[in-house]
Amino acid sequence: PQDARRRGAAPDADEAMLSDEQREAEDAATRLQAISRGHRDRQAVERTQTLKKEREQAASLLQTRQRGRIACREVDERREQTNAATSIGRIYRGKQTRRARIDRGPRSCERDDVAQGLHTLGRTADLRHAYLGCTLSSLQLTDVDVLQSYEHLQALDVFANNLTSLSSLEHLPYLTRLNASSNKLSQFDVEIPRNESGDNAWTLGSKHAGSNLIEVDLSDNEIEVLGAQETHRRLEKFVLDNNRMYEITGLANLSRLKVLSMRNNDLTFVSGLETLSALVDLDVGGNSLTRLGEGLENLVNLRRLGVAGNQITTLDGLEPLQALDELDARDNCIERVREVEYLERLPLFSSLLLQGNPCSDLPFYRRRVVFRLQQLRTLDGIAVTSDDKIKAINLHGGDESDLKHRQETFRKHFGNALDFEDPLPPFVEPERSPFDVDLCDLPGLEMYLRTIFEAADTSGDGEISVGEAIKAVRNDDDFAELLGFGQRTKVRQADGTREQLTEMLQSLDTDGDNKVSWQEFREAFLGPLEDEENEREAENEYLDDYAAYLKVVFDRVDVDGSGSLSYGELVKALKEDPEFAEGSGFKDSGLSRVEFADRMLDALDWDWSDEIEWEEFRDAALDSAMEALEQQKMEDHVRDIFERVDQSGDGAISVAEAVKACRNDDDFAEAMGFDGRVKIREGWTKEQLIESLAEMDTDGDCSISWDEFRKALLGPWDDPEPPLPPDANVEALETYLRGIFERVDTSGDGAISVSEAASALRDDDEFAEVLGVSDVDDVFAAIDALDEDG
Repeated sequence: PQDARRRGAAPDADEAMLSDEQREAEDAATRLQAISRGHRDRQAVERTQTLKKEREQAASLLQTRQRGRIACREVDERREQTNAATSIGRIYRGKQTRRARIDRGPRSCERDDVAQGLHTLGRTADLRHAYLGCTLSSLQLTDVDVLQSYEHLQALDVFANNLTSLSSLEHLPYLTRLNASSNKLSQFDVEIPRNESGDNAWTLGSKHAGSNLIEVDLSDNEIEVLGAQETHRRLEKFVLDNNRMYEITGLANLSRLKVLSMRNNDLTFVSGLETLSALVDLDVGGNSLTRLGEGLENLVNLRRLGVAGNQITTLDGLEPLQALDELDARDNCIERVREVEYLERLPLFSSLLLQGNPCSDLPFYRRRVVFRLQQLRTLDGIAVTSDDKIKAINLHGGDESDLKHRQETFRKHFGNALDFEDPLPPFVEPERSPFDVDLCDLPGLEMYLRTIFEAADTSGDGEISVGEAIKAVRNDDDFAELLGFGQRTKVRQADGTREQLTEMLQSLDTDGDNKVSWQEFREAFLGPLEDEENEREAENEYLDDYAAYLKVVFDRVDVDGSGSLSYGELVKALKEDPEFAEGSGFKDSGLSRVEFADRMLDALDWDWSDEIEWEEFRDAALDSAMEALEQQKMEDHVRDIFERVDQSGDGAISVAEAVKACRNDDDFAEAMGFDGRVKIREGWTKEQLIESLAEMDTDGDCSISWDEFRKALLGPWDDPEPPLPPDANVEALETYLRGIFERVDTSGDGAISVSEAASALRDDDEFAEVLGVSDVDDVFAAIDALDEDG
């Protein structure tokens, strides 16, 4: 039993022993944890204290620095206030002193004035110390004779006084800079003598070689004529602005002059600068010049030219100025952009000012100028970048533009399935180059040709025969040169000169009578200039009238007066305005009003604004009118050829008439496929003519009618007629005016009273526009102007 109890008690003892060890381990772990927590807590406290101490130190440092900054700022402010107060006091005292000096009125210069104006202490030419500058401005001085004893002065400022003479300055031989602007000088009478032998030698301790003036400012005076400046040979800068000079004189001996300014005078031309080859800067702005070039030929070193504020219309005459770098031509009367082509041959030119000229308001003005002057760096004060030059080139097209690249890109993506259409067509230059001169504009050219013609016409019958032409080529150099020979030449069959003369005479003989009349001779070299000019004027007049008519139609369709036609206005006008519907092509289009208005909007709305502006409407209509005019001209030309060939007048060209016309009429011969007049013989010429006639003769009657001839040359397109000019639409315009009249005539008595006109003027914009007034107060004047019977 005891053993059993012993065996049964052993597990309990082991368990008790294990639990003691576990408790010890747990106690040890608990102590370690407590120690660890205490260590971490101490570290956290230490970190907190350290951070707090660092923040306090940083805050203290910031406060110290801020207090230092504030203190320094306060010191600087006090110093600035002190300096400002000192300066204000000095300025005030100076103003008081100057005011006291000025308030004394017009007077002579005194030594006290000179003493207060002296400045710049330095060494003189003989190495003595002296004041080298003096300022005597705004003192109302009438003379400066007292300066005669200050012979060492080198700079003198007598601005804004009442001086009428500077002759006393001849005793200042070392003077290099003089400002005598804003006085009452009528001449520059400073004559500093040169060294001469004998008793008249100029001596101030040493001998002198005349004037040493380098810069002189005489602006804002009363100088009309500048005397000869023979002694100031070292002068480099001369300012004569705001005087009364009408001619440039007295500058012939200033060979070292580099800067000359004569702005705001009364100059009408430039002269007297022939000897100023060293001139670099010339400014003659604000005068009455009308052209350039005159008097500037010898200024080969001129780099800047100022001609702003004149009446210049052309830039012609600047070609000799090969060193020119900058041109200021603002506020002139230059109307054409292509005037800048006169500057293309100036290799150093880089800056141009053209603001204020009519040409600066033209479309694409800047790119058109840059295109012609690729060397420009600045235009109107704005830098010319490489992008500007590229855009200018692309605008005008050509081999250097991006057209070829765009074509290649189009082919790369679309191949040959589609035809390339340039959405950015090249800009068409509306101006003629200034170098393209009509021969008829040259003075005396027609008289010169007339003299040659009469010398060749030995018979005096008003025509040059073949025999007379042969003699004239042999004896007259001028006639020989006109006919393509280098000089007078004996006409022979062997050397080909006879054939050359015959071909030339045939080209002159337009009527085929084997003689050259004066009219043929003149037109060959000058052309029918008067007829062309008259025709051009007639076309321009027609287009102006047609544009005025279009404006009436546009305003009628533009119901809301917004200056553009909306989709709804187009549909409404196609329905209610028969004239607009017919003129726009809707009547024969076979489309509904909605479809036609949609297509019309797509075709004319170039800026994608979903509305048709007046410019878009006008340009499209004028383009159609011009195309119709050109087609009409072509048909008239073909009709003229047909009537010349149809000599029988039966309305058809026979084979015999065609053979004769090929021999005498260049135009008909070219229509038949020949290069010019040709004799029809057996062989290829006969076959060519028969083939051409067979193609034209569609009805097979062995003759060419007008319809067949026209269809062969112009094609089977419908005959377009130019739009009717406004005078042919009087009926429509009268209907339009009648509607306005009846709308205003509310009483229905057939007359518009003043009260009815005043009432309609407030509500009816069309009536106000027709009447030409915008205010009710003006209605009486308008009614008086229209009321012819009183």
